[in-house]
Amino acid sequence: AAAAAAPTVAAGAAAAAGPARAKPTNPFYEDRLSSVNLFCEQVRLPLGVTTACLAVMHDTYAGRREEFYRTDAFPIEDGSILFPAVADLSSVAADASLHFVLLPRDGAPPCLPLGEGSILASALVGTHTVPLTHSGGPVGVVRVVVDEQQPDDAVAVPSGTTIEIEMPMYLPTLSGKRIAVLERLEETPLLLPLAGGLLRHLSSIDKDMVRRLEDLGPLLQAAETGRNRFVAEAVERIRTYADHIAFLDAPPATFKRSSLKKRQLYEMLTTNLHIHTMRVTVAGGTSAEYPTVTSGAYTAMSRGFGHGGMHQLLQDRHIAIKGHDMLDALERQEGPFVRAQHGCIAKLAQLQALLASDAAAAAAASVAGAAAGTEQTHVGLGAGDRVVEVFGEVCTRIDRFLQLLRAPVTDAAIARMHTCRAPRPGGTSADQLSRAFLESTVVNTRNALSAIIAERGPVWRAEALAAAEVFHETLDRCSLEVQDALLVSRLQLEGTYTPSQDIVLRHDIVFVQVLPALATAFVTSLRQYENDPSFFRQILALGYLAHFENLLSTYGDELHMIEDYLVAVRTAQNVAFELCAVSEGEAPFTSTVLASPGTGRYNIRIRITVPRSIARHLQGNKLVKVYPILFTQGVNEMQTIANSIGDTALQDDINRSSYDLLVKYIDMWTDFHQREGTLSSSAPGRLAQLRAGLEQALSKKSVKCVELFMTSQWLVRMLLGGRITTCKSGKDRTAMAVTLEEVHILSDTYELNSASFQETLDWLRTNGVRRSNVLKNIDEDKYAFNKLQTMALPALLRPPEGTYGSSKT
Repeated sequence: AAAAAAPTVAAGAAAAAGPARAKPTNPFYEDRLSSVNLFCEQVRLPLGVTTACLAVMHDTYAGRREEFYRTDAFPIEDGSILFPAVADLSSVAADASLHFVLLPRDGAPPCLPLGEGSILASALVGTHTVPLTHSGGPVGVVRVVVDEQQPDDAVAVPSGTTIEIEMPMYLPTLSGKRIAVLERLEETPLLLPLAGGLLRHLSSIDKDMVRRLEDLGPLLQAAETGRNRFVAEAVERIRTYADHIAFLDAPPATFKRSSLKKRQLYEMLTTNLHIHTMRVTVAGGTSAEYPTVTSGAYTAMSRGFGHGGMHQLLQDRHIAIKGHDMLDALERQEGPFVRAQHGCIAKLAQLQALLASDAAAAAAASVAGAAAGTEQTHVGLGAGDRVVEVFGEVCTRIDRFLQLLRAPVTDAAIARMHTCRAPRPGGTSADQLSRAFLESTVVNTRNALSAIIAERGPVWRAEALAAAEVFHETLDRCSLEVQDALLVSRLQLEGTYTPSQDIVLRHDIVFVQVLPALATAFVTSLRQYENDPSFFRQILALGYLAHFENLLSTYGDELHMIEDYLVAVRTAQNVAFELCAVSEGEAPFTSTVLASPGTGRYNIRIRITVPRSIARHLQGNKLVKVYPILFTQGVNEMQTIANSIGDTALQDDINRSSYDLLVKYIDMWTDFHQREGTLSSSAPGRLAQLRAGLEQALSKKSVKCVELFMTSQWLVRMLLGGRITTCKSGKDRTAMAVTLEEVHILSDTYELNSASFQETLDWLRTNGVRRSNVLKNIDEDKYAFNKLQTMALPALLRPPEGTYGSSKT
C-alpha cells in the first residue's frame, strides 16, 4: 500500500513538500505582533509621581476604544521605564489604531493619564517610537520592539483550499478485488454565516431582556441585586457581540487556525473546522464516500479555566444559590408558559380572522339582498361549524395555559411578587396580582366569548369580534404579569449568588462553536443520501443522529474543556433544521438562523435551502430535530496520569449516558424501518453484535479503550448518522483517530488484506490530507507529539516516525 510515488494534490492545494511561499498577512494567520516589548523613555512627569504603568488600547470593529493589555507598575529611573513584559497584540487588525496610555501607580480608576500616544498597528515593524503627549506638550516616548519570529521558509495552505490526495496504487483485498482510495479535505461555507446569525440572535435576546428588566420598576432587596448583575452582564455581552459581528461581517478568511484558539477576537469561531472525506472506488467502477467532520473542541479557551468549565460552573451555581430547586423550577416553567401563551394568541388570532371574514361576507350578502329587494341570509361554515371548531382549539390551548398558571411554582412566584417589587403609583394591587384573580379573569373572558358563539344572536359576529379582542388583551396582560413574577423570583434567588464569571457568555461561546460543526455534518449527510428517500423519512420521524467523538483527557485544563464540550452538545438538542426548497437565484445548502418567540435562548431553527431533488422527499414536513450523542476517551499522556491517580468519573458518566441515548435511537430506528419495510434481514443481528461490543468497551474503565470509538462509529454509520471527530486543536489526535477509522472501513467493508493494515495506516498519516491540515494550521507538517507523548498513545493511534515533533499547537 505504501508507495514511493508522491501523492497527487488537486489544483490549488498545497503539498507538504511544495515550494516555500510567503505567509498570508490576514489576521487568521498573522502572528507578527504576538511578541512585543515596551519601553518608556525621556519621561517627564509631575512631582510626586514615581511609579507608572502602561495601558494598551485599540479601536474595535464597532468603533469603541477598548483596553486589552496593561503592564505592571514600575518605578521611573533617570526618565526611563523598562517594562519586562510581552504584549500580545496579534488580534489587532492591521488598519486599527493602537493607543498607549501612561498611568500613575497601578492606574486604578479613577485616575488621569500622564501621557498618551497613538499609532496604526500596521506601522509597527521592527523598532518604532510613539510620542507621548499631555495637554499638548511632550512627556516622553514609548519604544515598541517587535520580535517577529517568522521563519523565512514559512509555508502555508491558503484559506478556502480544498485538498485532494489519492493513493498512487490500488490496495489488495482478500477477495482479489482492487480498491482505490482518495482523501479530500475541505472547509465549510456555513462557519461564518451561522456564527454571525447566532450572535445577532443572542444579542437581540439580551437587548429584549434589558428592556424587560428596566420595565420592572423599583425592586427590593436581593431582587435589585440580581437585576443589576443581569443588566451589567447583558450590556457587556451586547458590546462584545457587536465587536464580533463587525469582525465577522468582513472576515479575512473562512478558516480559524488552531493557533488562534485562545484569542478572544476569534472565540466565536469553530477551530480548524473541515469536512474530511474518504472515497473508495472498487475496480469495476462502484464507489462510496465516508465523510467525517473534524474540528477543535467546543470550549471557551479564550476565557480561561480558573473556575472550571461550563459543567462545573453550573454545578457551583446550583449549590451556591439558596433555594436552587425553586430556581430550577422557575427556569423550567418560563419557557413552556410563554409558548402556551403564544399558542393561545396564535389560535385566537385565527378565530378573529375567521370572524372578520365571515362578518364581511354577511354584510356583503345583506347589501346584495337589499339591492334585489329580497331578504338574504349568509349561511356558511363561518356562521357555525368552523367558528365552533376553531374556538374549541382555542379552549384546548387555554386549558394548557391555565394548567401552567395553577402550577405551584407559578402560584408561589405570583404570591412573592409584592415582597420583591416596590409599590408603583397606578400599579397592580396585591389583590389584583394573585393566581386566583388572574385565573378568574381569563376564565370569565373566555366564558363571555363562548356564550356569544353559542347563542349566535342577530349581531353575534360583531359581538364575538369585540369579545375576542378583550380576550386577547386579557391574555396578554395576565401573561405579562406572570412572566414578570417568574422573572422577579429568579432575580431574588440570583441576587444571593455572585458568579466567578458570566456563565451565559461562556455558554454562548460554546454553543456558537458547536453549531457550525453540527450543521456541516447535517448538510454533508443531506448530500451523501440525496437519492435515498428512506433517509429523509427517517430523520423527519426520528431526528438526525449526530455522533460527537472527543479525544480530550480528563486531567488539567482538558477536563474543563470536556465540561464546556458536554454542555455544548447537550444544548445542541434544542436545535432543529428547517429544510426549504431552494428558490430561483438562491444557492443550495445555505443557512439562516431563525428564532421563535418565547422558545428560550438556545431553542433555534436553522433554515437550510435544499435542491428540488431533496425537497421532493420531504412530503410537507420540513422540520428535523437533532439527536446528539457524545463519546469521549482521553488517549494522551495526561490521560495516563488521570487513569492512574486522577478521576475519570465525568468521562464514564458521559459515555454511559450517551450509550443509553444511542440504544434508545437504535430501538426507534429498528421499529421505524420495520414499519417502513426497509429493514434488512441482517440488520438486527449486526446491531445487537455492535451494541454488545459497545457495552463491553464501556466496562473497561481507567484504560484507553480505542474500541469505544471504533464500535460507536460503526453503529452510527449503520444508522445513517453524522460523524464528528474532535480533540483540542482538531489536527493531531484527530488525525490519528480519523485515519484509523478509514483503515477500519477499508478492512471491514472492502476486506483490505490484514498484512496491509498498518502499512496503509502509516501511508495515510504520512502522505494523506491530515499532514496538509497540520501545515495549514501551524506552518509545519509535523504532528504536535514528542517521543514521550507518542509512546503514551495507544498503539493504533501512534504517528509514523518522521511525521511528528512539532511543539506548536
